[in-house]
Amino acid sequence: MNEVSNKFLNTVSLLIEEAKKNVKTAVNIAMVYTYFDIGRMIIEEEQNGDNRAEYGKYIIRNLSSFLTEHYGKGYSVDNLKLIRRFYTIYKTDSIGETVFPQFKNYPTTITGRKFYLSWSHYLKLMRISNIEERHFYEIESVKTIGVYLN
Repeated sequence: MNEVSNKFLNTVSLLIEEAKKNVKTAVNIAMVYTYFDIGRMIIEEEQNGDNRAEYGKYIIRNLSSFLTEHYGKGYSVDNLKLIRRFYTIYKTDSIGETVFPQFKNYPTTITGRKFYLSWSHYLKLMRISNIEERHFYEIESVKTIGVYLN
């Protein structure tokens, strides 16, 4: 009896699939927090400039060139503008920690905000100007993803 049971093989396979999902989630969350901090840094740098509007364009163009050269795609001028907007929208926005107690170990930004979704989710959520409506859809998205992950 040298054959390995299908149950064992499937159990190991499920473990690997779960680990892959966890890695993907961790990468997405890390990216969201990184983008939040990049947005904060862009805003802070812009506010130190003399002519804010012109200086802001200069910062984003130069940062885009630098990041693209060093890290490849994903740092276009348009994407950096979205990253700056992301920080602007979410820097004082919080949906309350009691809503998602299962995510208590998630990191917190310097403003106290926790992020639970991927960057693509926040790109869609940023289109909603009404904060209550945005919170509703964020909460519903997290609930759906939470069910999927568990």
